[in-house]
Parts: sequence; C-alpha cells; structure tokens
Amino acid sequence: MSKSAENMTENLAPCPFCGSRAVEILAAPCYHDAFFYAVCRDCKMHGPSFLNDPDRAVSAYNSRATTAPKHRPSEVVTGEDADRISKALFNADVCIDHLLPLYATPCNPGRLDGGWEELLNDLLGCDRGELISIFGKVGEHMAAALDDMDKDLPGDAEAEALREVFYQIGGWVIMGSYPTISDITLNEQGRFSSCCVHWGIQRTFVVWGKTYKQAIARALQERRRYRRREVAKAREAAGHGRA
Repeated sequence: MSKSAENMTENLAPCPFCGSRAVEILAAPCYHDAFFYAVCRDCKMHGPSFLNDPDRAVSAYNSRATTAPKHRPSEVVTGEDADRISKALFNADVCIDHLLPLYATPCNPGRLDGGWEELLNDLLGCDRGELISIFGKVGEHMAAALDDMDKDLPGDAEAEALREVFYQIGGWVIMGSYPTISDITLNEQGRFSSCCVHWGIQRTFVVWGKTYKQAIARALQERRRYRRREVAKAREAAGHGRA
C-alpha cells in the first residue's frame, strides 16, 4: 500500500451500516495483482474494490461513507437472532438456504460462489416485473441496471456490474423454500381443516428487505400467501366461493 493510502486509512470514515470505527483497507490477491477495498471488522461491510489502487479504494469508501445510507440495514444478525429466526421459520415450514447482506457482497466479483452465485443467476433470469415484485420500488433501479448491462460481458465483469448495484440498493436477500400442500379438506363452513404436506416437493422463493428482520417477515408472508391461494382454490372447487 502506498504511503498516502496508509495515511488515509488512519482517517477512514465510520462504517455507514453499523457506525463502527473498526474500518480498514484490505487487499485480495488476484494472480500477480490485488483488489483493494475497505472492510468493517464488526459488521463485515465491504466497500468498492479497485485493482492495484488502494488510494482509490480509500477515496471511494470515504465518499460513500459520508452520505446517509438508503435502504441499508442498521443491524447485524447475532447468534441470538439466528436462533430466534430458526425457531420461527421451523414452525412456519420455511427453510432458508441463503441469508445475504447486499452491502457485504464479496469484494472479488470473479469469485462469487454459494448463495451469491445463485442470486446472480436468479436475478439475471428475472424480467422487470419479477424484479419489482422482489425489490419493490428499488427493483426499478435493479431492472434498469440489468437492461444497461452489456449482454456480451464476460462472467466476471457481469458479476462486478451487478455487485455495484447491490451496494447501491443495500438491504438483505433471503433465498429459501417451503413444502407444497395438497388434499386440502374444509369444514362445513368452508374453512380450512387439514392438508397433506409434501417436503419432497419444494417451492423456492427470493425476497428482499431493508433489514434482515423485514426480509424474514417477507419470507413468512410468501409461505402464508401460497397457503391462502391453495385454500381459496379448494373453497372454490367445493362451491364455497373464494372468500
């Protein structure tokens, strides 16, 4: 790291997500080069990365950190939170495959893996309506960014372009699934009585929230909406209407 970058690192702005001062500049080796970026040791926030340019990484982070963040979480998932979430979702028959904070997208776009790679592939396969359904108003920003993206870009450049959009949107994405239901029975008043649950046939979903708590709530809503739709179909088939 250059001398000027070292001096600037000492004066990095607080983390715009958790407010911590534990922010430093790190380097991610890439063959004979390196990507430089700011990272918060407390909430794991990653700033924009720049190839072989630590000074620019410092400058870009400080420029962003002085602006009040929009659509970004103020909390980090703690062990207690994770335990509470697991219990709530277990009781609701919802499985979380990936809980992804968009402000902490991996700094090296050429090495997206696991949930990040799945999210990238899912979003690239969505049309504008589907993106707006997932991200609400900020889905327009996501859709516009994908429309502007050069379809001939190599995979690494495509991931880098989408990663920058993630930084701007912030918030949390949940990718998960819940079981299908069938053989719904109703009582004499047409109200739900029982059903068969098929864990071997999963329905997948992707939801977004400004905070992880909002994203969890939307994951639960996905399951409830599906159940209501299926019960409504059973009511209609039984002649009770779709009340």
